[in-house]
Amino acid sequence: MIGTHRTLEKDYVSCLSITNGHTAVTDQLSPDHPCSARVAALEVQAISRKAMVTAIPSEQEFRETTREWFGSQGFRVQDISEQGNEERADMLVFDESVRVLLELKIKGENEVEAEERSSVLSSGSIHRYSEFSLRRNRMSALISKAVSQLIETPVERDFNVLWLHGAGRYADHHGTRFIASLFGRRWLIAASGQDGRYCYYFDNSDFFRHRTELCAAIVSWGDEALLCVNDLHPSIDTFRQSSFRSIFGECCIDPPKAESIGEAYIAPADAPRGNVDAMLQAVATKYNVARLIDFSPTLHIAEASVGDGGKWPSSQSSP
Repeated sequence: MIGTHRTLEKDYVSCLSITNGHTAVTDQLSPDHPCSARVAALEVQAISRKAMVTAIPSEQEFRETTREWFGSQGFRVQDISEQGNEERADMLVFDESVRVLLELKIKGENEVEAEERSSVLSSGSIHRYSEFSLRRNRMSALISKAVSQLIETPVERDFNVLWLHGAGRYADHHGTRFIASLFGRRWLIAASGQDGRYCYYFDNSDFFRHRTELCAAIVSWGDEALLCVNDLHPSIDTFRQSSFRSIFGECCIDPPKAESIGEAYIAPADAPRGNVDAMLQAVATKYNVARLIDFSPTLHIAEASVGDGGKWPSSQSSP
């Protein structure tokens, strides 16, 4: 199952869920939106272990599903074979007008964190987990490796694109952090009480780092996905007009477009990234706002094991 997820700057999003070639459009609250209970700041969740898990596909399953979806959109797919120990991109997606080289990456739960959680739950204690929604070095390292594979693949193409999939526990939050890493994005609100907006390029960003090589990235979790456009790429206007871009419709993050309709900030290029206070002042000055506050959400989860099969133990059960 693959879907496309509309812009996260909206309170509500249209999800295009695609299962076995069938398409359906639904509306739901975006799990990435700061108003969502999934990632709201300071919220603590107590949810069952099963409810927190989405399946982690194997690399082969991910390839086959991706290949099938692009085929349903009228594109042809050619697998890329690795040569010896050289790691290369996964596939070439193309039609009569455009050729896109695609590398797939899956982000699941960290093994050390998983072992720690299992140990805490097995002891009968509550496992607490917190994580920011900001750029993460682990995500950036994964993105950089994927870009290097695209660069090293000797195949004729027009654009390089990544597909970054969040899976396992906290899958939607993996998606949120992929987006934050690509765009250096934070959620800012005006002290005057105006609506909050995402600010792009507030932090260091992987799209800036790889601006000449990487044109876009598809970010997905569960059965939802969206296209993130690297507006810093030198040929981005050509990409925006391509048939590849068009298959995502409005399920896309394109910062200049969001900024033009008053739904996003874009931090000044010469602002001192790494200095949060100075960045807030620089963005406020650019948009003539008296004062901005960084209100980027944090994920907080409390988890406990409640008995075999996720059921409360019977009152007659032996201790």
